[in-house]
Amino acid sequence: MTNNHVVDGATDIVVTLNDRKNYKAKVIGTDANTDLALIKIDGHGLAAMPMGNSDDARLGQWVLAIGYPLNLDVTVTEGIISAKSRNIGINRQGAALLNRLSRQMQQ
Repeated sequence: MTNNHVVDGATDIVVTLNDRKNYKAKVIGTDANTDLALIKIDGHGLAAMPMGNSDDARLGQWVLAIGYPLNLDVTVTEGIISAKSRNIGINRQGAALLNRLSRQMQQ
């Protein structure tokens, strides 16, 4: 998973893992409203990270975002869940993003 603005308009996508191996990636689905995109790489022996369920998250729970922005080594951002199920008007198409992306991945 990455940000939509990272892959928007890209013709070639290369993912570099923490072992410095490069993989070509394919865009599976995007959602500009939430700035999320799902990409897929093909490789052997790669571990899959299970997706969490936001329904299991609790108010006040600490969360981390780990990434590699702008070719930096690992960066970590922390936060606290302050609210759930807020309607902020970004999902205008009516279907939950992960449900749409999940259907696209199964095709």
